[in-house]
Amino acid sequence: MHLNRRRKLRESQGLHAGSLLLAHATLQEPSFRRSVILLCSHAEGQGSVGIIVNRPLGQTLGDFDPKLSKSILADVPLFSGGPVENEQIIFTAWKWSEEAGTFQLYFGIDTKKAQNILKNDPEFQIRGFLGHTGWSKGQLEFEIEQGSWVISSSLSSLMNKNAEAQWHELLSDERPEMRLLSDPPEDPKLN
Repeated sequence: MHLNRRRKLRESQGLHAGSLLLAHATLQEPSFRRSVILLCSHAEGQGSVGIIVNRPLGQTLGDFDPKLSKSILADVPLFSGGPVENEQIIFTAWKWSEEAGTFQLYFGIDTKKAQNILKNDPEFQIRGFLGHTGWSKGQLEFEIEQGSWVISSSLSSLMNKNAEAQWHELLSDERPEMRLLSDPPEDPKLN
């Protein structure tokens, strides 16, 4: 137990924009259960902001907003980004470079910037998110110390255009001992 606590403290100290947070298998809060969160902003003493990247809404920006149906952004997928301000669309763009080992992230960009990124660099993934997640000063570090979140280094999973980051697979890869915990049926009566 003592080793796990030190591991959690090390993880919380390593938080930065671009970290992936995986909900622990025992986290039952409906807003975050089985979520994969891309941390978009983190500053010690100021709090953190992220977006849930594994909750697709099954529609594109063109479907959602008729004004965007004729634009280059029409086919951009839309996700439920979190419980905070969940009626606001937040454009986010990211690019993972395997060769360079770098991750570029643009969060909260406007429509014009999103269009320019899409036109000028097809390697970027553009997503629209309704809402975001947020933590006040020290809150996320506390939740990690309590065991609510697991930090993942699998940013390359965000680049798969055909399948979004899968919570179970990422959690099992990061913490193999959680494979059984993360695999129960949605309804325990079906077990």
